Amino acid sequence: HPAKLNLALWGPSGAGKTYTGLALAHQIGQRVAVVDTEHRAASLYTARFPADIAEVLPPYHPARFMDAIEAAAQAGYDVVLLDSLSPEWDGPGGCLNQIAQARAKGTKPPQAWAAVTPQHDALLGVINRLPISVIVTFREKPRLVLTTGDGKTQFEEGDPTPGTRERFEYEYDLVLHINAQHVVHAVKSRLFAVPEGGRMPADQSLLNAVHAAMAPAEVPS
Repeated sequence: HPAKLNLALWGPSGAGKTYTGLALAHQIGQRVAVVDTEHRAASLYTARFPADIAEVLPPYHPARFMDAIEAAAQAGYDVVLLDSLSPEWDGPGGCLNQIAQARAKGTKPPQAWAAVTPQHDALLGVINRLPISVIVTFREKPRLVLTTGDGKTQFEEGDPTPGTRERFEYEYDLVLHINAQHVVHAVKSRLFAVPEGGRMPADQSLLNAVHAAMAPAEVPS
């Protein structure tokens, strides 16, 4: 395998998450697998970025994504793209859905979370433990913020967030937000060629930076 990289990419619909995820995957390795929950969106780009696609339909239980990553690693793929991983958190059969179903049956929130959190953590463990590089995309969701002013308390729209558990960044080497103008913001970066906090267009300059960071270091002769 090439050097392992865990990369998260999130943004609004139409920002180019699938295309950019596939393009980045081919900067990391040659054999690319896609675990698809986005109605086979990746198939639109496989003529340019070859990949083998496995579609995952509901229920989006964390174990199904674990199995898919493990299968890709065992089959010798260099990179697996999970497009998108948001349904594992907030889709049918995902973590929040399991919590809601447990509460509907009378289970108290602490007990419900105690049953679901280990499933989500096990998925993150597979992402980190296996030698295969993992790229995940997350859908963007609006965030409402409670504000108080002039004697009024109201909800206002805050900065959008990715559709997954809070503080997810700890699990990834590179976290990128891509906006509707196809500009990427490096929210977190352990790569020397992609400065944390930096912004760049989601074009060849981004691909070159990731490729440079992942290329084997040359040993002086």
